[in-house]
Amino acid sequence: MTDFLKNLSFKSRIWIACTLLVTAAIVVNGYMNYRIASQIVERNAIQYNIDAIRKSSQIFDEKLKKMLAVVTSLMITEELVTRSGQPMKLTGNNCPSIYL
Repeated sequence: MTDFLKNLSFKSRIWIACTLLVTAAIVVNGYMNYRIASQIVERNAIQYNIDAIRKSSQIFDEKLKKMLAVVTSLMITEELVTRSGQPMKLTGNNCPSIYL
């Protein structure tokens, strides 16, 4: 390798040195940009996952609250039916709102 460089002219050695420096700078710059971008993407992915879990949790809580309201309404309706002694007809105006 050293014989190859010794046989080159000074102008060619300078050109090779400049080319290597520019190439090294581009490679280092590309690597640093990749590292920064990968950290940003990872941080955003983690934040997106956290937000998605929170949203799913909120939706699940809302569904459970609705189910609790329906079950409570059914329990109250059943209690009214058993107190009156006669089964309640679920037609017309006396139909509970959960059946609509």
